[in-house]
Amino acid sequence: MTELIPEDPQLKASPMLFQASSDMRWNWSSRTIFQISDADLYKRRLDAYWNFVEGFYEGTRLAHPIDRNRGFNLFELDRGRIVVAALESVHGNDCFCRQGAIERGVLGKASLKLRDMPKEPVLRVATWHHSFQGPPHGDDYMDIASVQEMVGSGFRLGFHGHQHQADASAYSIHLPEELSMAISSTGSLCAGTRELPQGTNREYNVVVIDEAYSSARVHVREMTQGNHFGRCGRGIFRVDGFAELKWQLPPARAGGPPMNESQAIAGVVLKAEEALRTGNAAHAVELLEGVHVPLTGHARNLFIEAARQQGQWGKLIALLQPPKNIAEFVELFGALLAEQKLNTAAQLLERGLEYNLDASLVASLQSRLQMRKSMGKSL
Repeated sequence: MTELIPEDPQLKASPMLFQASSDMRWNWSSRTIFQISDADLYKRRLDAYWNFVEGFYEGTRLAHPIDRNRGFNLFELDRGRIVVAALESVHGNDCFCRQGAIERGVLGKASLKLRDMPKEPVLRVATWHHSFQGPPHGDDYMDIASVQEMVGSGFRLGFHGHQHQADASAYSIHLPEELSMAISSTGSLCAGTRELPQGTNREYNVVVIDEAYSSARVHVREMTQGNHFGRCGRGIFRVDGFAELKWQLPPARAGGPPMNESQAIAGVVLKAEEALRTGNAAHAVELLEGVHVPLTGHARNLFIEAARQQGQWGKLIALLQPPKNIAEFVELFGALLAEQKLNTAAQLLERGLEYNLDASLVASLQSRLQMRKSMGKSL
């Protein structure tokens, strides 16, 4: 990385500037901005890890050889009935950027790979490192949208670490129908006292999946007196030392019921995501416009991004009225300005309190509106 001096170039610092996908980084110690100036060298920052992984599996017969460059690796269990997608959540993660992130397009590529397998797995399991929630002032967790995308892609059981504490719960999202994914975090077997949360011992999990592949018991073993491991006596594991997780399997591809509307939409979303990733935003918009039900969740976000990239403001305005959250409010406001619908933008801004916009954001949007009006483009 190269440290940038304040005058060259002049950058308006904002949280968006320092996302995992950006090439800019903020150093709190020196209060300066760094730029990733050697992209090839930056990509090799995990070479020591990958050398270890490749050496670990050397000589092992894997159905899917290790690939360090695609953002995921696949492993088969139970003669292919279970497939585990090991996903990288360290995209853009480095000494200055602590947040977890799965690179855009990785989940789509993993899903396409699973779809094209000769035999459809009964159960799709996802593993990654970062937790998807954290304390109010934390910044080292992953966007929950990645988990929503996993659920929509047919994953029904997920494992993660990072928080050094075991937990188990079912996470539900609303797509065209309600879908759920069971998620279990694990404690740490080898972390030191500084890394372990207060009151937490060293732990490991044993997960037992039932014969129908639709439920599992998560057994947690924690270190007790004399460095022996026994049942976990904390939280939801306190009574029995395990927790029950259940989920609804997606319909099987082969020999199952015909593709329903939900599956068809999932296929369109994957194609749209790939089109957007390869720079064909117009095709992504075209694909998503062909969906005959209201766009929700990941599909809706894809359409917003693709339409923005194409400058198709009219389509954005049609989709975002009314906005569903603050982010969509700001997106709609920007589209109205771009279409020179300044009076409509002003009316929208008057409803800012309904969306819990804070005063600084309202002032910023008001400033943008006044600037446009001063240019004599009010309609």
